[in-house]
Amino acid sequence: MKLELLPQRHYFASADATQSTVLVDARAYYRAFYWAALKAERTLWLAGWQFDSEVELLRGDDARDAPLPVTFLAFLDALSARRPGLEIRLLAWDYSFVYALEREWLQALKFELRTSDAVRFEFDLHPRAGGSHHQKLVVIDGVLAFAGGLDICDARWDDRGHVPGDPRRVNVSGEPMRPNHEVQAAVTGPAATALAELFQTRWRRASGEVLPLPPVDDEALKRFDLSALGGGVGLPLAARRVFLGATGIDEDDVPVVQIRDAYADAIRAAERLVYIETQYFTSRTIAAALVERLADRSRPALTVIVVLPQEADSTKEAFALGEAQSMALGTLEQVAQAGGHAVFILCTCCEHGGPTFVHSKLLLVDDEFLSVSSANLTERSMGLDTELALFWHAAGDAELSRDIGRVRASLLAEHAGRDEAEFLEVDGLAERLRALVAPGASRLRASHHEPVPPNPLKTWIFDPGGPLSLAEAWNDADRQRLAAGSSALRRELERR
Repeated sequence: MKLELLPQRHYFASADATQSTVLVDARAYYRAFYWAALKAERTLWLAGWQFDSEVELLRGDDARDAPLPVTFLAFLDALSARRPGLEIRLLAWDYSFVYALEREWLQALKFELRTSDAVRFEFDLHPRAGGSHHQKLVVIDGVLAFAGGLDICDARWDDRGHVPGDPRRVNVSGEPMRPNHEVQAAVTGPAATALAELFQTRWRRASGEVLPLPPVDDEALKRFDLSALGGGVGLPLAARRVFLGATGIDEDDVPVVQIRDAYADAIRAAERLVYIETQYFTSRTIAAALVERLADRSRPALTVIVVLPQEADSTKEAFALGEAQSMALGTLEQVAQAGGHAVFILCTCCEHGGPTFVHSKLLLVDDEFLSVSSANLTERSMGLDTELALFWHAAGDAELSRDIGRVRASLLAEHAGRDEAEFLEVDGLAERLRALVAPGASRLRASHHEPVPPNPLKTWIFDPGGPLSLAEAWNDADRQRLAAGSSALRRELERR
């Protein structure tokens, strides 16, 4: 793929990474966080869409040798007592009343009354009405950072088996929860320091307190080895550099759309494969980039794989986003069929256990570009909410490309309940997937979507930050590039 990541257009910072790894599902991330936090000496900074004070970080055998409590708030309090001088800061979105019944009440008071003065919790109000702070970020001693789609909160825990009836997969009330799929990333070195600077900026804007960055030295870095942290279950990336992209509103009240532009440009550059995991797909700008690439008859056929939940998280979300998602996915299917491409809209189901809920936010193109982020493929994630993405770009680095391909293969293997080796090769992947979505062949299930007219009012209310229809997502340059398709196809696209 021919892609050049550009400063400010695609990322706000790029930095060397001593190590990079991808952690799949909450068991791996929570375990890595727990044992990494035990090694913290100076700072433990956390930003999230939400936190839950009683969530269990370690469960079952993982908790057997834990030296401190395994529930989140009790762990932080014990950690601050064990390590005097450790500065713990938590920054959570000051959420909308719409989520009031879904959030832990009196949370700021709980953190204040049940922890030492070393632990400070703040709510952060988004500068625009209707916007949210959706970043999920942890930085330890300025040298280790976790980022991606996973908060430390209730009902997220699961492991890669997604076993039906797993007794460990319960909420804080002990009630059984559905299988849940997540992806988080971890980096060490200067890339983590750049993320510490991001937290420092957000904390200052929210609280007025200026946090000094901890001194970074080789001794601090030696404490954190990602190859062993949390049991060494991560998928390592042989990357020398990490790019950090964002969505949000800057201090001058100007929208930042780096994630949107990086995704759209990577998709336009795709030569063979686009692999997506997302909780929602309602973004007209990202759908338009895919449509543009699929409609270009001068370029090779693509395999596009979109892994989504089988159904919305709630009736409320189905009402708010259902039509917009059907418009985006249905149009992709129709354009792909007209152009001879293979598009798979997939969910994953365990026998007798129902569907696994997909909460991850990941884009992978040609085994050359990988993004692990907090951003769903919605317009609000592309243009309004505060989001964070970590990008890896192989740019001819065969070792990194191999590792990105292994991430893709490992994820598909988890969803299908098959061996990773079946998915390593891109050649023939579409044919293998067609066989695996047949009933009983694997955990994979394919879905079909019919384009429906968007509801502009609902789109404006529930998914702000971008255009209201696919046609509005195209600028003049996009329309000229679409000229490679047939006139009938162009008319159909514009109508939709």
